[in-house]
Amino acid sequence: MLVLVAVVAAGAFRVLQPLPELSMKPTGRLVAHTAGRTPALPWPSQGQSALVVLGAGTAGIHGSAGSIPIGSVAKVATALVVLHDHPLTGNAPGPTLTVSPADEREYAAALGTGDSMVPVVAGERITERQALEALMVPSADNIADLLARWDAGNTAKFVAKLNRLAIQLGARQTHYADASGLSSATTSTAVDQIRLGERALKEPALAAIMSERSATLPVAGRVTNYNGLLGADGVVGIKTGSTTAAGGNLLFAAQTQVGGHPVTVVGAVFGQAVGMPPLSALTVAINSSRVLLRSAVAALRPSLVVPAGQPVSSGITAWGGSATARTTSPITVLAFPGQALRVSASGCRLGAPVAAGTPCGRVMVAWGDALSGTSSAVTGVNVDRGVAEPTLRWRLFR
Repeated sequence: MLVLVAVVAAGAFRVLQPLPELSMKPTGRLVAHTAGRTPALPWPSQGQSALVVLGAGTAGIHGSAGSIPIGSVAKVATALVVLHDHPLTGNAPGPTLTVSPADEREYAAALGTGDSMVPVVAGERITERQALEALMVPSADNIADLLARWDAGNTAKFVAKLNRLAIQLGARQTHYADASGLSSATTSTAVDQIRLGERALKEPALAAIMSERSATLPVAGRVTNYNGLLGADGVVGIKTGSTTAAGGNLLFAAQTQVGGHPVTVVGAVFGQAVGMPPLSALTVAINSSRVLLRSAVAALRPSLVVPAGQPVSSGITAWGGSATARTTSPITVLAFPGQALRVSASGCRLGAPVAAGTPCGRVMVAWGDALSGTSSAVTGVNVDRGVAEPTLRWRLFR
């Protein structure tokens, strides 16, 4: 009798014992690159260039290393500092600046030097927005100095602010010696200025001004933008810069669509035709930028990297039941062919019984980099078919 009781008790213990969990482990079959071969873009043969697609990746960094003069591209940082200290919202004109006799004398003294200037007269009243238009549209060197003195009291204090901004944005190969970029000691790299350009696009007032093909100023009247790419190929800015020492320089941004996806491209083509007359060198930079931009946009494509129903994880129960977990929806990324992806897949542990459609982890795809910024997409993972509990026999004799 005691033996029978012991047998029954042992059987009951086995039957009532918790079942081992089903461990679903990743299969490791997910791709890590977009399809196709990395495109060969038409990089300029001189100077240095870089191009990124925001949130998607860096198309490339090409040419000479190290800092070089950037000319009036420096005015992007000047505008950012002014707007940080004196923000503009909407279409507000902002505070009014008054042109001093010293400002007028400075303009008169620079006539005939070839510097980029706009006429000013003592007593002229110009709003902050108009001053920024003069800075960014016709690239007025004298207005850069006027804004610097208005903002910081003197140009030396303002230049210190420019260099602090560069450090804050991670532009560690950048040094500002003046507010206009006329000095050849104002130097940077294509990569660093892309960082400045990305920040400029996030400032609504500045983004609006950079996209203007012309502006009207109180004394100078109608002035035009040197950026010949504006309005074509989705180009919305950013800044030209050309001196004999710097050659032709263009920091540009374009907003377009590829396969129904919105795309923002930021590129820099610097150090073109150094030694040529500045406007001729700028033409070389603009033409090179146009070709590079068009080729980069044409190379972009939506790429299916994780299809719906992709097996992600699988497992076998201790009693021989098996299950596979599959993605619930596809993941498509907008990137360059051959671009590296960061793919992670998680498994899970499930208690029996397991119903078909039970969630079991996720798949995440991330792409992009520190310069372009990153994007990510996630899809859920579900068990494709149910897993039954073990039989009573298995419970008794396991």
